[in-house]
Amino acid sequence: MNLIHLISSIIKGYSLLRAYENDYVKKIKIDGTGIDLGAKSKNAKYYEYFNLEKVTHIDFVDYYSGNPGIVELDLEKPLKLKSSTYNFVLMFNILEHIYNYKNLFDETVRILRSGGKLHGFVPFMFHYHPDPNDYFRFSEQALTNILKRKELFQIKAIPICYGPFKVVASVIAEVLKNRVMRAFLYASGICLDKILMKISSGGTRYSMAYYFTATKK
Repeated sequence: MNLIHLISSIIKGYSLLRAYENDYVKKIKIDGTGIDLGAKSKNAKYYEYFNLEKVTHIDFVDYYSGNPGIVELDLEKPLKLKSSTYNFVLMFNILEHIYNYKNLFDETVRILRSGGKLHGFVPFMFHYHPDPNDYFRFSEQALTNILKRKELFQIKAIPICYGPFKVVASVIAEVLKNRVMRAFLYASGICLDKILMKISSGGTRYSMAYYFTATKK
């Protein structure tokens, strides 16, 4: 990750994981019409890092706000949306909050057009954070198996912000308010993991999150 991006993220008060996720968003290509199942608007911080030049429209979802222009959906139930509607679906850091996650994946596949893509982030080694509930943690194997279905291909689950020292640094930083101390912890975790990766293996087992993606046939 770029040092300038890390420093900027710390100044903005982002967690280490959020900094890594936002940095990864730069690599995600979206175009056409899409739906963001986890954001109420483009005010979600990761839109600062998306290239939206080829995006024609995005629907934003929230079950609780009742604000005009927001699609009101209960993600625990079948989605009141037409089939084959979207070129992309974004599922950023919401999967852990959905108890009926199999239904959500079924519905996501249904509303995607042929050639449409699902993009998502989900935490793994991360603290409990109810919004309003926090149910699950999904491993790389769990994600790839959930996505293995006849309608999907190009299935990937990629570790994000991995390494035991980053995990420990993030856990400690979570209870600290001082941004200078948090920055020191984050920098220490990154440096120590770099050293560890040179003399050992298996660092990806300590992943704070996964990026997952699949394409509809």
